[in-house]
Amino acid sequence: MKGGVKAVALQPTGSDKVGSWTCDKYDLTQDGQKFGEVCMVNPTTLGFGATDFDVMRQMGAFYSAMAPLMPTQLPGVSAIDQRGSSDFPVKTVIMMGQGQMTTEVIEAGRRTFPDSLFAVPAGFTKQDLTGLMGGRGTQR
Repeated sequence: MKGGVKAVALQPTGSDKVGSWTCDKYDLTQDGQKFGEVCMVNPTTLGFGATDFDVMRQMGAFYSAMAPLMPTQLPGVSAIDQRGSSDFPVKTVIMMGQGQMTTEVIEAGRRTFPDSLFAVPAGFTKQDLTGLMGGRGTQR
């Protein structure tokens, strides 16, 4: 247990089919209470390798202290998986009060995007937002 947050446990419940993939299904529990379900596949099933999700794992580690359940919503992050595997959640259901939130992968693959897609549009300039948000900027 880290910082008073109890670990999320996975209870196997069988298998299911999401899209064209057969996945291993688990109940998500914390402190013995079910709060969701997840269905996971090995990333190789989707055409990805073990290191393809390293950045997402780093992001999950960063967010885990602030929002313990957030890493479970990031693709390729196995923070919810206490087995130590790197399975990928193709469907996640989280109970929220009287409702639920469901995320489901409908397609997976590799694509190449042109660098121009990430270019700052003409006429835009960088601005320091710390003053606008009531924060204190740091002097460098």
